[in-house]
Amino acid sequence: MNGASRHRRRSLSTGEATVSLIPMMSLFTILVPMMLLSAVFEKVTTLQAKLPGSASFISIEDQKDEPTGIEELQVWLSKTGIQIKLRSYDLEGPEKDVYKEHEASFPLKDEDEAPDLDAFGLELLRIKKQYPSHKKAVLVADNDVRYESIVQVMDAIREHVEFNEQRRAYDYVEMFPDISISQRFQEEMFLTTPEEGKAG
Repeated sequence: MNGASRHRRRSLSTGEATVSLIPMMSLFTILVPMMLLSAVFEKVTTLQAKLPGSASFISIEDQKDEPTGIEELQVWLSKTGIQIKLRSYDLEGPEKDVYKEHEASFPLKDEDEAPDLDAFGLELLRIKKQYPSHKKAVLVADNDVRYESIVQVMDAIREHVEFNEQRRAYDYVEMFPDISISQRFQEEMFLTTPEEGKAG
């Protein structure tokens, strides 16, 4: 009896256990197609813009070869609205060294707190018609401005969209496609003179 029981224990201990992978493979065969079919593929779009250095102004030195009549064109975006700051000069007249300052403000709409892009776009279109060869602009945005507002303003700076009643279609006018993005505190540091900095 003892010999038989020892032989039985030895045979049980030396037996190899087998695991069937067929049920697991069948499960993955069903799950993988279902996961691929239910997955949401999101198209990621990128905005082409430049990050200027310490000075974000469009200097006339950058456009020596092709003067445009604009020394600097800035669009300031904050939670209170949009502001255009333009410094231009007479491209062909006798007053080439005399700069003209122009500013235009567009406060937020009270209803949805969105920028007045229609009036903003029309003002940019007026500037573009006056200086058609100019393509550069600097967008100065506050840190607390919503990302959606920045994208909308950049789209309005790049092109102007008008509906043509005669053709019953939209016309796209290229505005200022070469956009640089900056932050407001950098511009304030750039605008502060040494005397003002010492006084503060």
